[in-house]
Amino acid sequence: QGDVRGVWMETASKVTLTGGGGFLRTTPDGGATWTWANHPLLGASSDYFVFGSKAWLVSSANRAVARTSDSGANWAFATATTTVWDWRNTLPAPYVIVRGNTFATTPQNRDLVWCVIAQYIYKSRDRGETWALRDSIPSCIKTNSFYVSPKDTTKWVAAVGTPDRIIRTSNSGLSWSPGFLRDFSEYGMPLEMNPDKPDTLLFAPEDGKLWRSKDFGVTWDSLSAPLFRSPCDI
Repeated sequence: QGDVRGVWMETASKVTLTGGGGFLRTTPDGGATWTWANHPLLGASSDYFVFGSKAWLVSSANRAVARTSDSGANWAFATATTTVWDWRNTLPAPYVIVRGNTFATTPQNRDLVWCVIAQYIYKSRDRGETWALRDSIPSCIKTNSFYVSPKDTTKWVAAVGTPDRIIRTSNSGLSWSPGFLRDFSEYGMPLEMNPDKPDTLLFAPEDGKLWRSKDFGVTWDSLSAPLFRSPCDI
């Protein structure tokens, strides 16, 4: 579900929504089409206010107020407000991090984050500030993709090697199924979850076929044969 924290109705059909992640989206026609605004507020936005051609955007995560005087074409902060990036190494790990994306989150609790490095599964309860080793994937030396079911956070699916395969667990890693054995690319994301239908997974290995699972990796069927190899992403 969308994390909407602020709604502004300028007319009966022109509506602006803002919220988690700092998104700011506007529809001029009652939701038929949407535009996304670029603004400098880093953090979840909490309120949006419009007066004529001027607008203000604020966040409960900081003291900054972003403002625009040309309907969102350009944004600025109040005088003396600056943006500072602060990068910290919160998870030092002496393991190989291969290509792909092994982060996973859940809409049930936005503070929870999982990360797999090689075969080791880490979990953070504070959006990555601190980490704890949760488990490890057996017979695995690399992980290219990792997903936690939005419906049930005890169910995980991963694209791992070697040998290359799709494996899953339904009890938070206590046991793992043998998996779907197929070689896949070293250089990207061979596995993807449908965000609108999270039980549906797409898998593009090196056999030239596109595979689909409708039960979060329990069974797989050949969806098509596009004959491409080594996809970087799906």
